[in-house]
Amino acid sequence: MAELCLGTAQLGMQYGINNKVGKLNKTDVFEILDTAILHNIKIWDTASIYGEAEEIIGEYLINHADLTQDVKIISKQCSSVEGLDRGEIERKIREELQQSLSKLHRSSLDGYLLHSYREVDNPDTIRTLSKLKEEGTVLKIGVSVYEIDEAEKAVEEGIIDYLQMPCSIFDQRGLTSGVFQKAKEKGITVFTRSAFLQGLLMMEEEEIPEYLKGIKPYITKLKQILASYRMERKHAILKYILSQNLIDYMVFGIETKEQLKEIVKETKTEPLSDAIIQEIRDNFCDISTDLILPINWKNNA
Repeated sequence: MAELCLGTAQLGMQYGINNKVGKLNKTDVFEILDTAILHNIKIWDTASIYGEAEEIIGEYLINHADLTQDVKIISKQCSSVEGLDRGEIERKIREELQQSLSKLHRSSLDGYLLHSYREVDNPDTIRTLSKLKEEGTVLKIGVSVYEIDEAEKAVEEGIIDYLQMPCSIFDQRGLTSGVFQKAKEKGITVFTRSAFLQGLLMMEEEEIPEYLKGIKPYITKLKQILASYRMERKHAILKYILSQNLIDYMVFGIETKEQLKEIVKETKTEPLSDAIIQEIRDNFCDISTDLILPINWKNNA
């Protein structure tokens, strides 16, 4: 069963198609982090492009040093190094990492991920990450990807420790393609994100924007399936991921501490039955990536 990893995009900026709260203030973020600590969620995923997330997390860590010594922080290298030579690539990655470390008030990170696969495909980028790992500045290295071919190549390279990619009821590619299985066989820790698809999976058909109208029949079908099992949508969305043995951590984002408590509560419920997992897989295994990858949504607008 997957464990929880706190995603922090919502803590540093307004994020998500179904975000009704807006950008959180620092007091609210600190309350969320307090709640995470209280419930022993001590692996947090962030990135330099998540607005003020790293700065706010860093302030929390320094102000609560006695409670956060064993909190593991994963961040991401987000600046493009395309077209740079080997020396420039190393300099740029080191600069960005140092900026993240400074903001987070940490001397090292548990994990550092490449946020773009085109950087993974560059041997000089991987070389630099490997050097940082050898030096102890980062303990684990990995990639955050969107496409299956990207994930497969990263896994086959045999260098990464962490693989992160989307996975949800509507996006089962990592499970059905076998890439998560291959990752596990190589000892790679699998993180999934976007269980709620930025909130899209919780929206009603009439709330869905015109450029995503193609998702409406799938939302309708999901509601019909869950009604037959007398199951709440939020429960099914979470438990579909948490019930998967091939997933080590589900990265989740929240806008309130109450939402965090609800997710923690779900971890204590029974896994989904094989019957409903199979029905979900049969009905939603081939949805177009134009609909299930937010990076493609603007292309349809």
